[in-house]
Amino acid sequence: MKRAETRLMTEWVEIVTEKAGEESVTKRVPKAWYENIQRVREINSYLTEEFMDVEGVTGVSTTTGEEEVEGYTLSQPVVYVEDEHVDKVPSEIDGIPIKTESPKGPIVLD
Repeated sequence: MKRAETRLMTEWVEIVTEKAGEESVTKRVPKAWYENIQRVREINSYLTEEFMDVEGVTGVSTTTGEEEVEGYTLSQPVVYVEDEHVDKVPSEIDGIPIKTESPKGPIVLD
């Protein structure tokens, strides 16, 4: 895996990992990693909304990227698209690369 460029001092944030009633469990994570997770979720929503009706696109998901921050692997959107339609999917959005893969199985239309 490639290591993402890190600043001299990594910024950290506390996130809630579990919640039960009034109780919660938190974890300290790199801010850049947490922001990547949030942004990839937004991009996946956009990709789903904009591309699921495009011919050849069969799905949108998240995969692990090739970069990491302080041992935390960054996420990357993935669009499942037939090879002949891959040019319809952007290669990146806001600096986050979009991975394309062939569909995992036969296309089933309801």
